[in-house]
Formats: sequence, C-alpha cells, structure tokens
Amino acid sequence: MKNTLLIFLTLGMIWGCVTTKSHQDMSKVGQFYHNVTAKYNGWFNANELVNNSILTLETQHEDNFNEILPIYEYSAVQNADAVKADLDEAIKKVSVVVTLHEYSDWADDCYLLIGKALYLKKDYEAAEDALEFYQDEFLPNGKHTSLHKKSKRVNKAKKSGKTNAVKEANKRKKELERVRKKAEKERKAYNKQIHKLKKKGKSTTDIQRPGTTKGPDATTVLPTSDLKKYEPTAAEIKAKAKAEGEHVGLLGHVPVYDEAILWLAKSYIERQNWTAADYQFRRLESDDVLPPKVYEELPVARAYYHMVRENYPQVIPFLEQAIERASKRANKARYAYIIAQLYDRDGNVAKAGEFYQKSLDFSNKYDMEFNTRLSIIRSSVRNKTMTSAEAQQSLEKMLKDEKNKPFQGRIYFVLATLALDNNDIATAIGHLEKSIENVQDDKFQAVESQYLLATLYMKQLQFVEAEATFKACAAVMTETDPRYKFVKKMGDNLSDIAMNLNTITLQDSLLKLSYMNEDQLKNIARDLKKAKQKEEEEAAAKSKYNASQVGKGTSPSPALQNGVPAVRQVSGSPIESTFWAFDQKNLKKAKREFDKTWGDIPLTDYWGVSSKASQYVSTAESAQSGNGDIGLYESEIENFFKDVPKNDTARAQSHAQIRKSMLLLGQLYRDRLQDFQSSIDILEKLLARYPEAPEKLEAYYQLYLSSLSAGDLVRTEKYKALIIAEYPNSRFARVLSDPNFAASQQSEHERLMTYYDETYSLFEQKNYNVVLQRITDVGEKFGVNNSLMAKFELLKAMSIGATIGKDAYVDALKDIIAKYPNTDEDKKAKDMLLLLGDNNANSVYGETGLSDAQFTVEDNALHFIIVYVRNQDEISIQDTKVALAKFHNQYFQLDNLKMASLVFDPSKNQSLVLVRSFTTKEKAMKYYDTATRNPKDFLPSNAIYEVYPITQKNYREVIKARSLDAYKAFFEENYKK
Repeated sequence: MKNTLLIFLTLGMIWGCVTTKSHQDMSKVGQFYHNVTAKYNGWFNANELVNNSILTLETQHEDNFNEILPIYEYSAVQNADAVKADLDEAIKKVSVVVTLHEYSDWADDCYLLIGKALYLKKDYEAAEDALEFYQDEFLPNGKHTSLHKKSKRVNKAKKSGKTNAVKEANKRKKELERVRKKAEKERKAYNKQIHKLKKKGKSTTDIQRPGTTKGPDATTVLPTSDLKKYEPTAAEIKAKAKAEGEHVGLLGHVPVYDEAILWLAKSYIERQNWTAADYQFRRLESDDVLPPKVYEELPVARAYYHMVRENYPQVIPFLEQAIERASKRANKARYAYIIAQLYDRDGNVAKAGEFYQKSLDFSNKYDMEFNTRLSIIRSSVRNKTMTSAEAQQSLEKMLKDEKNKPFQGRIYFVLATLALDNNDIATAIGHLEKSIENVQDDKFQAVESQYLLATLYMKQLQFVEAEATFKACAAVMTETDPRYKFVKKMGDNLSDIAMNLNTITLQDSLLKLSYMNEDQLKNIARDLKKAKQKEEEEAAAKSKYNASQVGKGTSPSPALQNGVPAVRQVSGSPIESTFWAFDQKNLKKAKREFDKTWGDIPLTDYWGVSSKASQYVSTAESAQSGNGDIGLYESEIENFFKDVPKNDTARAQSHAQIRKSMLLLGQLYRDRLQDFQSSIDILEKLLARYPEAPEKLEAYYQLYLSSLSAGDLVRTEKYKALIIAEYPNSRFARVLSDPNFAASQQSEHERLMTYYDETYSLFEQKNYNVVLQRITDVGEKFGVNNSLMAKFELLKAMSIGATIGKDAYVDALKDIIAKYPNTDEDKKAKDMLLLLGDNNANSVYGETGLSDAQFTVEDNALHFIIVYVRNQDEISIQDTKVALAKFHNQYFQLDNLKMASLVFDPSKNQSLVLVRSFTTKEKAMKYYDTATRNPKDFLPSNAIYEVYPITQKNYREVIKARSLDAYKAFFEENYKK
C-alpha cells in the first residue's frame, strides 16, 4: 500500500511538472515539486557555501585592538581570495536553480544569494547590479513582478487576489516615493541652511539634521522613524506573511525582500552612494514589522554607514540599539567595545570606562575579554579612578598568568604607555623592547610597539637603534597604514646616518684594540668567546622551549625562534661585517666587560698618539681576566681581531674614515632629519677632535649652513668669518663674500639649458647638420664635462643615424653606453639598440626611438592583461597557459576569460600571454591585485615574470616597441598610485 501511494505521488509530481504550460497553469503538486527541488537541490547547498565563506572571512580577520574595531569582520578582510572559489560555486548553483525553477517560491532567495556572494567577493558593482535587479524583479512578498502582467489568464478568484497584491505593491511604491521626495526636500533645505550659516561664519552645531531627534545631551541620536521600533512578535511576522500571500508552516517560505534591501544598502555604502544607501535604510525603517534577521541587523548596518563616512557621533546611538537587539553575546561585546573606543577617541573617559565594562560583561571570548581588561586599566588611570602604581601592579599580575603568555607583548606595551604618562622614557623603552621580544604572532602589536619605540629612539637621538626599528616596523606594517610612508621614509633616511655612526663606533673600537698587547687581546678574546658560548646556550634553551610550546599547539614568533628581539632582525643593514664589534648587541655587552676590566680609556687624536701607546699597555697589564681557563685557538684570536689596524698607516686610515663619517653626519642630520643642532654638535666634535683635519674647510661651510638653518646668527657669522679669514681663495669664501658670484654660476647653467633647448628644437625640425655643428661647439662653450653632455651625445647619435646610417648610429649609441653608464641616456641608448635589432624596425633610423611610446590613460576602455615570462627556457608558454587556466578556474571561474599567446621578442623567440577581456581599468586591476596577492597560485614558483593591465591602444604601443620597460613606468604612475 505504501509503495503504491509513493508511485502515485511520484507520477502526480511528474505530471504536474511536465504538463505545465505556464506558471499560472501549474498545479499545486508541480509548485510543490519546484519549491522542494529549488530549496534543497540548489539554494540550501549554495547558502551553506555562503555562510561558510562568511565564517572563513571572519576567522581570517584579525582584530587590531589598538585601532577602532571594524563593525563587520567579513568586510574588513582585505583579501577575499580564500573564499572566491566557494562563492563562485554558490553563484553557479543558484543560477541553475533560477533557470530550471524560475517560478518557485525560492527564486527570490536565489537572487539574494547571488548579491550576497558578489558582495563577499568584494565585487561591489556587480553586487549592486544583482540586488537592484532583485528590487525591480520581485515584490515584497517574493513574487515576480512579471507575473502580474499575465493576470487575465487566471480565474476570477485568483485574479482578485493578484489584483489586490498589485494594488498593495503600487500603493507601497507610491508611499516610498513620497517618503523619498520628502527626505530629499528636507536634505536640500538643511544643506541650504548650513551653507548660509557657514558663509556668515556662524556655528552649525545647533542645526538638527532632517529625520533625527536630539537627546538630553544635545547629541544626535536616532532617526525619528526608528524611535518607535520594537521587536516584532512571531504572530505579527506570521500575519504579515499571510497578508502577502505566503504559505506559513511546514516547508513554508518567508520572503527575503527586506533582507535584499538591507544588502543593497550595504552595497551602496561600499560604492559610496550615500544618498541611495540612506534612502534604502529609510524604506526599512518605515516598515512596522521586519523579519527578525533584518530587525537585528538594521541598526548595525546604519552604524556601519556612519562609520565608513567617519561620522563617529552618529555611530554610537545605532550601536547602542544594536546591543539591545543582538542575539549573540559576542556581538553585544563587540558593539560595546567599539562604543567605548569612540568615547575614548573623543576624550570622554568616563563613558568609555562604562562601555568597556559592558563589553567585559558580555564577552564570551578570551581575546576580547583580555583586551577589554587592558582598556579598562588604561581608562581607569586616565579617569583617575586608579593610580599608576595600582595599574602597574595589575599588569604585572597579568604577566604572571600563564594563559596571558600569548598577550605579553600587549601588556608590556600598556606598561610603556604608563611610563610615558610619567615622562619616564628610559623605562618606556625597556618595556617596549620586552613587548617586541614577547609579541609572538601578534603582528598588529608588533607594529604599534616598534613604531612607538622608533619614535622614542628618535627623541633620545639614538639614531642607530631608530633606523633598525623603523625598518623592522616597515617590514610588518601594511602599505595601507597611513603611517607607512613616514615609517619607510624614516628608515631610508636613517640608513646612511646609522651606517656612519656604526663606522665611527667600529673604528674607535679598533683603534683602542690596536694599542693593546698580545696578552691583553687574549684576555678580551676569552671574554668574548665565553659570552658567545653563553648566548648559544641561551638560544638553544629558548629553541627547546619554543619546540615544546609548538607541541602544545602554540607557535613561537619568528623573532623568538632565533632567540633575539624582532626589532634586531633587520635585513638590508647599511654595513655587513662579521667583525664582532660591529654588532650593536655584542658591542654593548663587550663594552661593559671592557670598561669593567680596562677602565675608561680616553679618545685621542691620531697625531702623536703612538707615543702614548705605552700608557694603554701599562693600564691593561694590571687587569686580570677573572674568567677562568677557557680553550682558545690562535686562529680564533686572529679571527676576532683580523680588522684591528697593525701599524700607524692603518690607524691613519681608521681616523680618516671617522673624519669622513662625522662630516657626512653633519650634512645628513641637516638634510634628512632637519635636526640642525645634531648637525652642529657632530661637526664641532669633528673640529675639536681633529683641529687640523683636511676636511676643515668643508666642516666650516657645513657649520655655516646648519647654523643659518637653525637661526643661530652668532654661529653663522662666526663660521662665515673663519672661512673668509682662513681660506680667502676658496670657492666657499667667494660665494660668501661676493653675492654676485653665485648668481654668475647660476646664469652659466641657465645659458647651458637654453643652448640645449635650442639644439633640441633644431633636431625636431630635422636640421641634423646644424645640430651636429652645435654639439661640436658645446665643449668649447661650456666644457666637455658639463651637466648636459650625455643629452647632447644622445642628440648627436640620433642625428648621425638620420644623416649617415645604421652602422654609424649603432656605434654612436654604444659610445654613449660606454661613456655614461647607469644614466637615463644609457637606458635610452640600450632601448634604441634593441629596436634596431628588430626586423620590423623603421628604416629611417633617425626617427627610431626618438621619443617614448605614446601611452594614454583610459580608465573606462576595454582592458587586457599581459603576462610575460622572462625565463621561457624553463617555463614554456604552454606551461604558462596551463597555470593561468588553473588560476582562472580558482579565482575567476565566472568571468569567461580567454587566453592567446603572441610573439613578443622574435630575436629571443619569446612570446607573451594575453588574457582578455575586462570592461574597465578597475576590473583589470582586480585581476592584477589577485595575481600579486597569490603568486603561488598564479604561475610556477620558478617563473620570472611581469604582469600588467593594459588597454588595446597601449598594447599596440608595447608590441611596436618590443619592450615593457617604458610601459612599466607608465603603469606604476597611472595604475598603482
């Protein structure tokens, strides 16, 4: 009986499907079949993929508690590549559903899912298009708007119901349009009033924004349309669904129209379409009964809208409402923490403390709980409800707690800020160094600790340490951080300063050692070897501890794996030396041991210092090593002291390096750091230490410039007088004593520039013989070593090519390459030679390569991607295309990208791959960014390649030139800015 019933049911379903002529004629069984199949065959699996993608993005996101937390974790993730494949799969699944089951009740859910997936992929333009289509295609009850055009084909009963639904929809549409027009009118009036007041120079703080109300504290709170909101009951939701014609109960469908509008508003936010987003929010706020999911998220999305616009006072009231509506404690804790941060930002420490405590009460995750406790301590100290000593005691107690080991870097950072509040910079530096040592995998804390430590080192004029710390900070800081350019610049500016300071320290140490006898050097070598062994033992113990921690499921930071603070691990140091005294850490330790043993030996000038060597020896003879016997080979001693000068000539070279570094520091402090006092100090030390230095005149002039920049007129006049008195015939004296001398020098350069411009103008007019004659005369007029000689030579070569021919042209270009290496002219000459080797090169050699390719910026033009693999002897074009196909399948599955290979450099038998096509520059750049973020997925690891977005027009220019060099510069300037 059961089997018979099942067979009839199945046949009925098939009949209901097969015999359907249109949606209006579809039987209830057929509708049931389409609904069940649409929901469970496609939508359910796609929905799981989307939900899992959100979870993946939230897991991928790491909160930086030193900044205001993002409201949506999944939106804060910069790189959504990890979930793109799953989201593309979800889009494919629901696309099949809406094709095969167009009129199922789950069609609207499928379209919403497409919009959500595109949003999560960060393809906000496509998400906006999909959700706008949803808005136009579906009614609030989830039905297709197109169905109502066929209402004549339904029976009267159905017709009556559908007509009422259409009337209701039209009524709603008109009402929303009326609300929109009213809001627009209010907004224009508000803007006009604000403009008038600003023009009169009056305050605008008392003007109330349209659609809002003021609280007792006169701060803007919630839109008036949202003040009456309350959580809809289950009965209200059910009644609303029934009124809209939805089946409620088993296998029933709840419309997702309001949810789609919410996601559309969020898409508008990402596209910075503020008016459209605000309008959609008002539509939702005007609805008396919202689905629970939308009801809960609406104030969150509103807060996000204001947060993105940096309208922080408006964020707080919406997040307060979000706390009331949130169903998860973790969300309540997050919203409360953000509110506390916003109050903290405005200096309202009392309110900040109140909401930090609320966040702590709601928190059910230890990471949030721990950081909230830290914030409460900081807030309490600022609010004077806790003393600095009490705060320090609490923090030290937290340090001892075993479960806080992963967060010790943060605790030390807070201890450093407390020390800074008490103006104790030395203690703050100590805490920050410990913070970096214990930061582990917390990259955000590493950035904050290193940034603060670098600025403190600068304040203390510890430039060597500052350089290392700024570079370490730049290595872990993201390029999107607003401080990145400053940090990178400081690291670069300090490189030469640190190098010269290290040179002085190194040479001073070598000079001290050069006056010691063999026994004294052996004692120092023993001390050094003992210290080295101790370090190795400590490193081994630390490595063993880290290995045990990994076994427990924790991973040590890269810095700790080597047993040294991350700040010390800086690549690209200015000086690379194996000599022990160059390492700052070893140097400080050795200096302490040295001073303990030998005392403070004063620095002395080179002249006559050899006669005093005996005094160092006698001082050293009385010292005892006290380190016990330790094995020491002769080769080890030689290795320790291989750079120590052995005679007066070598010592003189060390002194020369010191003088040169001191002079350079005087200039670097002024030019790179605008630290005029440090410049003056180092230059005056130079003169005091070496009164008869060969660099004396240069030092005087640098002191004159630094004193002038510092506004020290007394010093300025002093060094001006010394230059004129002691070096009257020098160029510096002539510049300072004769104001017209500098002007005459400048006018000569201007004459040279004018002469070149005239020559180039003649070249453009193809007067090649006149050009060649003028270039012949340039040496007599301005000298053969003038600053523009390379440019003249390039004009000469091209004129020879135009008048004599290819062979002479090639010889002239090769002459430029030999004479002017590593210059712009050298590069241009090489490019021209490359072009001359091309079979398709222009036969008129005087016109070949005269100007750069004519690239143009066309943001909205059709774009390609060009991929050029340089080592095609290892990675063939076919291998490249196979790798790209896999990459496209993983990240651009739905974009229907095509590939073609074209010969690029016939002389090397090399080709490039063209990926097409992208409708705009923005879409092509998304491909480029994805490729650069995921190099392992893009091409084989041993591939040496270049990849660029390019328009059709610019592509033709590249092919014509057979070189990517010029386009690379164009791309850097116009695409990556």
